[in-house]
Amino acid sequence: QEQNSRMYVLSIIAAIFLPISFVTGLFGMNVAGLPGMENPLAFLLVAAFMLAVTSSMLMWLRHKRWL
Repeated sequence: QEQNSRMYVLSIIAAIFLPISFVTGLFGMNVAGLPGMENPLAFLLVAAFMLAVTSSMLMWLRHKRWL
């Protein structure tokens, strides 16, 4: 039972941070042609997007009563 509860917590943490790590990995590449390279507000937009994804995941987990 204790192992199941620890795996449950690990799964919730992974569900929250996997989309964020995907977005940071995508925008962390040093290639030309990425959207928002010339826009000075690009970092704020990406940070707001990651915050929105995290918030929506947390709300969904609470709605499902998993958190």
